[in-house]
Amino acid sequence: MRQSPDAFADLRDKIDDGDKAAWSKALDEGRKVFDRFHADMGKWAEKLGVDLDAEDLSDTLRRQERKLTDRLTQLYRDAGNHKKALDALHVRIIQAFKVLQDMVKHEADAAKVKERLALDIKEIAAALDTWADKIVAKVAPEPVDVAGGARVSKVSEVMKAQLDIDHGVTVSEIVDKEGVLAKAGVKVHDIVLKLNDKDITGRDGLRTQLTGLKPGDAFTLKILRDGKQQDLSGTR
Repeated sequence: MRQSPDAFADLRDKIDDGDKAAWSKALDEGRKVFDRFHADMGKWAEKLGVDLDAEDLSDTLRRQERKLTDRLTQLYRDAGNHKKALDALHVRIIQAFKVLQDMVKHEADAAKVKERLALDIKEIAAALDTWADKIVAKVAPEPVDVAGGARVSKVSEVMKAQLDIDHGVTVSEIVDKEGVLAKAGVKVHDIVLKLNDKDITGRDGLRTQLTGLKPGDAFTLKILRDGKQQDLSGTR
């Protein structure tokens, strides 16, 4: 084995200094040197009781921890007021893999490490799935006449004159009872005048302002109901 580095150095010199014929011969010699070197490694591993093909459990654990942490990082982007819960889940991941690495460090049985790893991954992945449903669940786009879960339309000029207003949208239907507007207390026939003290001049304006809110952001609404203005508040 001591001769292997010298042997490879000699082959490197032949490749650097020789022509194509020399390269082909050097390649054949290199394969023979490699085979001898690999055979010697196998003999020493057998004497030492080492399995050269065995997976490195520490690397496996680091790889699995990184996968779970990457998923968690993606959830943080839209977590809003759920960040504390995700912080707790992050601590759970760190603690779980510290225990597993300690087991490997103290030469625990590989089968036991893998069994615990599988259970931890199942538990943590299930928690990540639950939070993914809450935070980044994919919702079908709202119809063009719907904003914040309510079907709205621009207040007509006649109605503006009768109510002495110059802006706002009227709510004709609550499409989603869990929508932003419904949860804030908006009802059918209400006229939404302002969102966070900004005039609502049409459906697109209302949708744009709602879209600009991040999950967990608080907001205020000024509405007209039964001829009287009222203030409502909600959370995105």
